[in-house]
Amino acid sequence: MKEIYKAVGNMPPLPETVAQVQEACKNDETTIGDLVEIIGKDPMLSANILKAANSPIYGLSKEIKSLPQAVSLFGMSTIQGLTMSYGAKKALDIEPAAYGITKKQLTDVGMMQSSLATTWVKMLDKSLLDDISVVSLLSDLGKLAISQVLADKDSSALKEASSFLQVRNAEKELVNATTEEVSAIMFDQWNFNDTTISVLNFFAGVDKEVSPQVKKLAVILMVVKTCVNIKEQYTEKSIANALKLAQKYKLGGLQECIEELQQAAE
Repeated sequence: MKEIYKAVGNMPPLPETVAQVQEACKNDETTIGDLVEIIGKDPMLSANILKAANSPIYGLSKEIKSLPQAVSLFGMSTIQGLTMSYGAKKALDIEPAAYGITKKQLTDVGMMQSSLATTWVKMLDKSLLDDISVVSLLSDLGKLAISQVLADKDSSALKEASSFLQVRNAEKELVNATTEEVSAIMFDQWNFNDTTISVLNFFAGVDKEVSPQVKKLAVILMVVKTCVNIKEQYTEKSIANALKLAQKYKLGGLQECIEELQQAAE
C-alpha cells in the first residue's frame, strides 16, 4: 500500500475546468446552464461528453448534437461523474496496461456499469439515483494508479484473470488493495463526493460502520460489477452470478433491466 499512497500523493491536481465542475455540483443553486458554461470552456471535455451522449451504451434514440442538450439529458450527477472520469484520466497519463486493456476500454466499461446501475435503480429506489450514477461510473479509476505502481512489475495475474473476483484477488496479491479502495484514496486526495468515497470504502471492506443508504449503494454496485466488468460484459456466466447476488439481497428487476439494455444496444 505504500506505493499506492505514494502514487496517489504524487498525482497532479485536477484540470481547472474539472475542478470548477466539481465545485459547482456542490452548490444547490447551480443550474444546468451554469455547467454548460463551465464545460464549454474546455473543448476536449465538451467533445468527451458529446461522445458519451452518442455512445450506443446509453441507448439514446436520437443523435445529441449540442453540449446543452447532452448536459440536460445526463443531469448534474452523471455530468459530475463524466467530468471526474475525464479529469482523472488526464491527470494520470497512463494506460491501464497492467490489466491488458486501454483507457478507452476502461471508459466503456464504466459507462456500461453506469447505464445498468441507473436503469436498475430507477426501478429499485430513485432516491439513490444521483449517487449510484456517479460511483458506478468512477469506481474503476483506481486501476490507473494500480497500473502506474505495477508499470515495471509482473502483472500477468491481472491480465490472465477471467472474472471480477479473480481480478480482485490478483490486486490484493500484487498491491494489497482492490481497485475500489484505491479509487477511494484518489477521490479523497481530490476532495471528491463523500458518499462516493464511503461506498467504495465499504465495498472494499475498509469501513464497517456506514449508513443503510451507503450499504445499499455498495450492494447494488457489487451486483452491477459482477455483471459488467473489464473481463466480462453481460456474459452468460456474469449475468447468472449477478442475478444470484441480487436474489441473495432481495433486489428484484435486474433481469428486466439487462434485457432492456441489451435490446437497446442491438
